[in-house]
Amino acid sequence: MDENPNILKVFAVCLGCPKNRVDIEVALSSIDELQPIKLVPNPKEANFIIVNTCSFIEPATKESIETILELAENLSDNQKLIVMGCLPQRYKEELIKELPEVDFFFGTEAPWLIGKKLLGSPDSRNLMEPKRTIPCFHTRYQILPSSYLKISEGCSNKCSFCLIPQIRGPLRNRSPEDILKEAQWLEEQGVKELILIAQDLTAYKKQGVDLVDLLELLIRESSIKWIRLMYLNPKGVSKRLLETIAKHDRILNYLDIPIQHVSSKILKTMRRGYDKKFLTKLFQKIRDIIPNIAIRTTVMVGFPGETEEDFNELVNFVKKQRFLNLGCFTYVDEEQSLSFKLKNKVNSELAQKRKDIIMKIQSQIAKELNSKYIGRKVPAIIEGYSNETNLLLQARTYFQAPEIDGITYISKGNAKVGEIKTVEITDSHIYDLVGHILEQQ
Repeated sequence: MDENPNILKVFAVCLGCPKNRVDIEVALSSIDELQPIKLVPNPKEANFIIVNTCSFIEPATKESIETILELAENLSDNQKLIVMGCLPQRYKEELIKELPEVDFFFGTEAPWLIGKKLLGSPDSRNLMEPKRTIPCFHTRYQILPSSYLKISEGCSNKCSFCLIPQIRGPLRNRSPEDILKEAQWLEEQGVKELILIAQDLTAYKKQGVDLVDLLELLIRESSIKWIRLMYLNPKGVSKRLLETIAKHDRILNYLDIPIQHVSSKILKTMRRGYDKKFLTKLFQKIRDIIPNIAIRTTVMVGFPGETEEDFNELVNFVKKQRFLNLGCFTYVDEEQSLSFKLKNKVNSELAQKRKDIIMKIQSQIAKELNSKYIGRKVPAIIEGYSNETNLLLQARTYFQAPEIDGITYISKGNAKVGEIKTVEITDSHIYDLVGHILEQQ
């Protein structure tokens, strides 16, 4: 049967964080609502090629530009190349001048308007929205069993190394009603795991509703089985929030709390608003209230002024806290950041060496902690067949967030994508687990 000629074929690339994933899903849906689309795996087949970019740090900017140029190399006359996201939001004028290969640029604002802009006879390559809009509910394209839900846009924290407030603007929170509407819609699409994301979840407050109130609303007004929290500022992790997580089985015992560092001197220069003593008390409080909590954190090495003593403080803290999951990044000097003006820069080779040391320590910690799950029975959400082999199902436990943590390979048993099954863990690796589905659920 001949394919419908009215269907737009789209090749989409999404770089960067999960917040970008939400934006491109919204953008694709906004096109699909006006003219049906089909995602294709090969850019040569596409009418529209869309690249959602990241420009948080220089390596991300470089990756975005390289991806754009690679896709532009083989463009045909009937294809349109669209670049959206943080890169054009940050470098609009330069990109319009330097990348004539790109047909249209669209920033981080109002991705739900991109369909209207693209299919509405645009008279300019610049489709940027000039105003800082509040993200709102919009249908999303290609929903998976696990889905991100962005509860706010932008950030009003003033960390000295971070450009997010400049790129995405100040914090704008969505209304609780709007968030609930999207959560309920996602549930109708079959979503079993809802992952709340923002630049800082703990900064959420709208119409007198804070993060804890929002969680209670989602528990009360939806039936989504798993709710996961990502990106919490240590300053906002309150006892009330922890007690709420402990009270509700559907809120996963998993917290993503980027600390960046532990040296009080470095944290002060970073403008994080807390010190080592605060962090030590915080993680003790978390574990006291939620004994089986899985904590993920992120740290940065090579920040200006980081001495060997500062680094050793971080090493010892990581060893003592024994986080189940940890990511480590080297500091990148961005000209527009406040930290760019700081003295005593750490050379990149030393920063990389420090990162390697942290990750070697963390890999041993993760290996030891994961081995303790052998013989235990844990719930896991089925994601489908593994990318490594189509003979094994792939799943994630409550302590494995998508794309950033390990996975659980299913060696025995069958289940449908999106089902949450009890899995007995039979083997472990540094980051991944192996188990079989228990037949009696």
